[in-house]
Amino acid sequence: MGSGFDVIDLDSFFETGPQGMAVVAEIDDGMITVAGIFDLAAQDVALAAETGVDTDEPMIECRTTDVVTVKRGMLLTMPDLQPHEDGYGKTYKVVRIAGAMGPQTTRLYLTEV
Repeated sequence: MGSGFDVIDLDSFFETGPQGMAVVAEIDDGMITVAGIFDLAAQDVALAAETGVDTDEPMIECRTTDVVTVKRGMLLTMPDLQPHEDGYGKTYKVVRIAGAMGPQTTRLYLTEV
């Protein structure tokens, strides 16, 4: 079963150069370096069957092969961000790891520490 991406598309999706949207993140004090798409997303949290609230939940979407050793509780920083970019100067803890758009990408859900 395909994921909808081929390798060339995946490489361009996570491009970090001047035209790219991806950021470089360091996990576990720089032991793991990944390129990913960072987002200060809102998530709908269900409180009851038909009741929910929106909450901020930052996340970064990465290639699955880049984050196979990442575990919940690891710390993530994005040292190359500029002061005007979301996430600048912040450290996040990985609180949840989930598949994203198919088997080739994974989302790391974060909380600011």
